[in-house]
Amino acid sequence: MKTVKEVSDLTGISIRTLRYYDEIGLLRPAKVTEAGYRLYDRRSLEKLQEIMFCRELDLPLGDIKKMLEAPGYDRKKLLAEQKECLIRKRNRLNGLISLITDVIQGEHVLNFEAFSEKDRADVISHMIAAASKEQKESFAEQYGSMEAFRETVDENLKDEKVQIQLNRWYSGKDRALKASLEASGNTEDFMPQQEENERIYRQFADAMRSEDMDEAEAAVEKLAVNYKKLFHLENARALLLDMANEYLKGEKLSEETDRQYGAGISAFIAEAIRRFYGENC
Repeated sequence: MKTVKEVSDLTGISIRTLRYYDEIGLLRPAKVTEAGYRLYDRRSLEKLQEIMFCRELDLPLGDIKKMLEAPGYDRKKLLAEQKECLIRKRNRLNGLISLITDVIQGEHVLNFEAFSEKDRADVISHMIAAASKEQKESFAEQYGSMEAFRETVDENLKDEKVQIQLNRWYSGKDRALKASLEASGNTEDFMPQQEENERIYRQFADAMRSEDMDEAEAAVEKLAVNYKKLFHLENARALLLDMANEYLKGEKLSEETDRQYGAGISAFIAEAIRRFYGENC
């Protein structure tokens, strides 16, 4: 048995708070002596630990009390759920710390500025100049003519949703344009990233089969590094979360990914990405 002061010293919770927990019926002492001293046994300390974990998740005391008193209460299950949520919170903080670090190093802030007519024209001209003869022929065949290709790309770049997305990915118009103009159009230049992407998706498939979320999170980390190289990004968080949302819609992108790497893989990757960045908690 431990006194209220000993429990306070052990846990860092004030004596006043422990007394309040007793008053509201959240944590009763195992015994109260004739002199009025509260004594806590091992089970009391275990329950206090659960309360402390719940408070770390910012749960109200009333909700914690209901949870601990609920029929069929399972301590191990509760702790497992708390652990999972804390991991997600940690991952979200790690992702935000990484993003802030990249912003500080790049000495820029998130902003939204629309692409001008000249911006769009520069990007399109660079795309065409960097394209191979075969790619240009493919553009002309797919769109009817190179002029129609130009007009379609220009309309896409005018789309406010597209511009907002690019601004989010690159933290500003200037960096988005710079990345677009750095793209060579030579498939050999990004072949290493494509090959790495293939290995990463195979790792996701292995993780899904074995239900190994640690391996899945390791794959997300690799994917972020690879996409930073592939798309000239400073931080891949926004792009990957957007990709996860697209996967969860269950449309063309997820159908093609499932066809290539196994049924359900797109949803699995989406949840792994959201878990890695703490977006599920």
